[in-house]
Amino acid sequence: MQLSVHLLLIAEALRSASCLSHERTLMWTIKSIADGSVDIRGVPGDPADWIVNGIKRVSNSYFTDPTSKQISRRLALAFQYSTKRVFFSDQGFKQIFRIVLEPVPSANGTVYYSVPIEVVYGGISTQVNGMAMDWASGSLYWTDALYNWITVANASDYNMAKHIVFTGFSRPMGLAVYPQKGQLFWSSIGAVPKIERSTLGGESRVNFVDSDVDRPLGLSVDYKAGHLYWIDDLRDTVERVPLDDPTSRWTMHIGYRHSLTGKLFGLAVFEDFIFATDQLNMTIDIFNKSSGVMIKSFNASVTVNLPKGIPYDILMYDSSLQEEIDSDCNRLRCSDICISDGGRKAHCICQEGSSLSLEDRTSCVESATFRMPQYLFSVGEALCGVDVIAADQEYVPIDVRCFYNVSGHRMVALGFNVYEGVLFFSDQKDRVIHRMTLPNDVNSSAIDVIVANTGYVSGLAVDWIADNLYWTVEDRGLLMVSRVTGRYAKVLLRGLDRPQSVAVNPLNGTLYWATPDTIYIANMDGTNAKILVNIPRSQFDGMVLDIRADLLFWVDRSLPGIRSCRMNGSDLAIVLRSDVTQNMTLLDVTVYQNYIAWTDGLNSVYFGMTSSSSSSLVNILRGVRHAAANTSHDIITYDFYLQPPLDPGKTNPCDIDNDVHGCSQLCLLTPSSGSQCSCSAGFTLVDNYCVSEPLTHDFLLFVDPYSKIAYQYDLNPMTPSSENVDGSENGRLRGIALRSANIPSLVAYDYQLREIFWFDEDRLKNSVKQISIFETVHYHTVSTLSKEMTVSRLEAVDNYGDLLLTDSATGSVFLISLANTNNLQKLVMQNVYESAIAVDECAGDIYWADGVTNDVNRCNLSESCFSDSAVEFTTVFSAWNKSRILGMNIVQSDEGSYKQLRFK
Repeated sequence: MQLSVHLLLIAEALRSASCLSHERTLMWTIKSIADGSVDIRGVPGDPADWIVNGIKRVSNSYFTDPTSKQISRRLALAFQYSTKRVFFSDQGFKQIFRIVLEPVPSANGTVYYSVPIEVVYGGISTQVNGMAMDWASGSLYWTDALYNWITVANASDYNMAKHIVFTGFSRPMGLAVYPQKGQLFWSSIGAVPKIERSTLGGESRVNFVDSDVDRPLGLSVDYKAGHLYWIDDLRDTVERVPLDDPTSRWTMHIGYRHSLTGKLFGLAVFEDFIFATDQLNMTIDIFNKSSGVMIKSFNASVTVNLPKGIPYDILMYDSSLQEEIDSDCNRLRCSDICISDGGRKAHCICQEGSSLSLEDRTSCVESATFRMPQYLFSVGEALCGVDVIAADQEYVPIDVRCFYNVSGHRMVALGFNVYEGVLFFSDQKDRVIHRMTLPNDVNSSAIDVIVANTGYVSGLAVDWIADNLYWTVEDRGLLMVSRVTGRYAKVLLRGLDRPQSVAVNPLNGTLYWATPDTIYIANMDGTNAKILVNIPRSQFDGMVLDIRADLLFWVDRSLPGIRSCRMNGSDLAIVLRSDVTQNMTLLDVTVYQNYIAWTDGLNSVYFGMTSSSSSSLVNILRGVRHAAANTSHDIITYDFYLQPPLDPGKTNPCDIDNDVHGCSQLCLLTPSSGSQCSCSAGFTLVDNYCVSEPLTHDFLLFVDPYSKIAYQYDLNPMTPSSENVDGSENGRLRGIALRSANIPSLVAYDYQLREIFWFDEDRLKNSVKQISIFETVHYHTVSTLSKEMTVSRLEAVDNYGDLLLTDSATGSVFLISLANTNNLQKLVMQNVYESAIAVDECAGDIYWADGVTNDVNRCNLSESCFSDSAVEFTTVFSAWNKSRILGMNIVQSDEGSYKQLRFK
């Protein structure tokens, strides 16, 4: 897709001024101090001539958009001489454009120049300061200091781009390419200023210059001499190193105008000259490349008839700087982007969201990897996403991309683990928490319920280091934790006042949660809880931790607006005020780099921009509306940005390979790189291991299919009952971990064998498994069942050493013999539904109700229950005038003198 218009560039009235044309020209961008417009200015000709004899001609571009007439703000520059094209970033339109420098005379004789303008990429920030063109491959590179990435794009297409470097640096600025060697150079001015080098695909990244650099800005490669040049603004220097020996360094000091406010910005090297833009003095400075002596300095506006302004990027437009290379890109014909590997070698890569076809390695197919960075948000029945660059894109679809829709449901809280490609969300209709593997097909089996009967889950947070899931239950006042699989769920804190959102920082072992007017901080094991922020009569809601910026953001619906503070509670500030949110009901907030996004509680997501300072107010950029939804709730940034890795050299204290901290159930992180083992309800912690003393009689047996735990509840009234902090009753509740379980849904107990049996569901097969209550490490698969069976009842027949199993899909009953290998036998029962079956173990009789005839029948396991039995079963009661029998049981009198068969 190409967006193109034609811009008419009108020559200045002065004879000395003309439009940019396809000839050797020193070009720079200049920002008018009068109206903020940014023009491209140039001096055509051989600098060896006009430096000595004076500037005879000046060329420039028109500084307004031809369609909207809005002022253009062009900043970074690049060129491809063979195609006569100049590229520039526009911080006003937030796009990258290309123009063709080829004059076309008008029909009426007036001196007009028709310059085609086409969009290369839409969705940049206002700080694209560095740009470079690989003329051999036709790929354009640029740095974005706000999105904090380096991007490469097919310079001949529209929005066919890929972010190739986006971690391990801050605020990338200058950029240079060396196609002959397949190398890419860039500078960054964040917390650790440096110059780095990689391949042109962003691989094999190394620190090229990382000592004695303070604020490296413009870069330029001298291809003939084999040098890399850069400007260091704070050091007042122009410096260079050989490309093959960065330790051999040459420095040119510009100390005559030392200023910490910043001045030198752009840099270009051509033949014997170094050209630099001086923003403080608004001049173009020219130095001798060998001696470093300044040989000329002239006003960046060049003539008094052109607007005076501040110069930014600079380049020399000339064929000698882009020697012809017979690149393999011409042979490969990559469908998306071609990358130079040095010499003539090259390879293909794909734009964001696509991957190379394994068949030809030149064409691209839709990627199986979920695209990021994205804002993901819940909107009632759907989960939707939009690229983070939507904040800076001119055209964003009204119907944003939704990847999961379930009619009648209500998705609210969101959490994620970007390292595992997993999304968690709460569904308030079914009161469950789902785990979804991304990317996801709505009809696929990559969505599991991991926690059920949750209550109202208003906040979710994932500990991506220790693999734990935290959530708040607003209507029950609980803060819960489990493994990310849903196993070993426990109450971490109870008695909270309507807890809203929750956030974690596993890098320092801290946990945050919000109530209506208070934000609390605690260790991630729930200890040492204290108030972080308290503002009476507030209405706090969604929040997010920006660990990299040391900031906590949260919604305050009482403003309505967004507040922030440092992660230790200091520097409390309002970053989004009520004067711009009067009609919004804010619910949640997230961040990405210098951008912030929030939901309005209706059907929209809004984007803004702030700086790293918590006192900076947010500037609202735009909003995206979902046409069908009526409620936008939680929002997250699906990217590594919000989940930074451990610092180099640090180990994960909850690593399962760590013998010292090998917790058997939950490993919860604590400050100072510590951890604490913890147990689910029904267990006691002994030497990092969760143990439980099993009961052999007088207990109620049930199973939690999500924690994968069978529980025994002591029915002996003499057993003491004291409540633990996790809500369990000490001495009454005993847990038995079903370690091999997938989804255990039915459980039975054999009193003679002292073993537990359970029905286990899996995506591939179902089975019945067996485990001893005294030794829960090893299990045995009793029988493998067909996926077509719907097991509704499992019962142990102790005296016979068998299991009784009911298939409600067919109304059939099966017997599993524990003594035989081929142990699944179908019994004579038919049309048995619900729980309409009972066993008299002493007599060996089975009673059941026929769901069609409504008769109650009896058979004996020794005589008449099998299809090949010589003795037929007996009808003991005809219930033709009764409603359908749904259940029955056998009741024996206290003295054992008689039995009753009861049914409903």
